[in-house]
Amino acid sequence: MTDASHSVTAPATPECLGAIHQLIARVADEAELPEELVARLESAAMEVVANVVEHGTPLNTVQMSVTIEASDGWFRAVVTDDGPLVQVDLDQVSMPDEMAEGGRGLAMAARLLDEFRYERRERHNVWHLGVDLAR
Repeated sequence: MTDASHSVTAPATPECLGAIHQLIARVADEAELPEELVARLESAAMEVVANVVEHGTPLNTVQMSVTIEASDGWFRAVVTDDGPLVQVDLDQVSMPDEMAEGGRGLAMAARLLDEFRYERRERHNVWHLGVDLAR
């Protein structure tokens, strides 16, 4: 594995999703990562980014920064946004009833990742996502 890291900063809008996909692919290609591990981080990261886009209010005013990194045996994403405080306990997220129309994103992300943390830092939401490349 070769170390690689890239970032993008953009308004949290649906249009940013393509740039995030490209960012993940770029780091994965440079680091020569296996597709199944890339798919785990990509799926989880896209769920978190989609939540930022959906719940960041008002629309088009939330800024988001995404860093994707492969180093030290980990494939990581850090998603930072200046949206409203998120009230979530990631240790308590679970899949909703099968008839529910939403609420699966964070639970799915938690199942895919070896590391999944949220913190509020200086008026920013910071999501830490990681896949252990040794597993």
